[in-house]
Amino acid sequence: TNEYGRTKARAEEILQRAAKASKFQLTIVRLNTIYGGDPREHKMFKVLKKNIKEGAVTARLNWPGKTSLIHVKDVVSALLIIVNKPTPNKLERLTIFADSLNLAQISQIMHQKMGIEYRPIELPKFFWGCLAFSRIFFPLLEPILPLKLYNLFWRLSLIVDDVIECKRGRMFKLFPSWKPRMFGVGVKDEIT
Repeated sequence: TNEYGRTKARAEEILQRAAKASKFQLTIVRLNTIYGGDPREHKMFKVLKKNIKEGAVTARLNWPGKTSLIHVKDVVSALLIIVNKPTPNKLERLTIFADSLNLAQISQIMHQKMGIEYRPIELPKFFWGCLAFSRIFFPLLEPILPLKLYNLFWRLSLIVDDVIECKRGRMFKLFPSWKPRMFGVGVKDEIT
């Protein structure tokens, strides 16, 4: 739904053609939401932490869209496992994550870990359904809006629908000993 995603898809296509032509094994690792001590100021978890402290409405809404999460240290451990024990297939696509939560669940866990009472605000499913439906039109805004403004619409599209939620996949089947930390455990790196 944006140029960022399209460039990633094109890079994967280039690598796949090269692997086929040169006959080398290729493992593509896909990541969704990474957390765990990122120093960037406008990262989702830093903004959410600030909003929780301030009692912002946005930190209490029942956002329905799920995202799959992984701690940065588990990204590293997964990459080391994949490199040291190659998959049996010539081409493998692995999406690595620990669990899938919506922003309301993430906020609730962060409230609890920060010792702040969580007081949810429930908006009707119809409202969220309308936003989720409108998400299909967001890409039409990309060529006409300034990038920063379009980025806000794009981010909104990720939390109103299950756009980047993953189901249990091949990573867990191929490497059953890999046990990434769940968000409730790893979140301490975001709130300290």
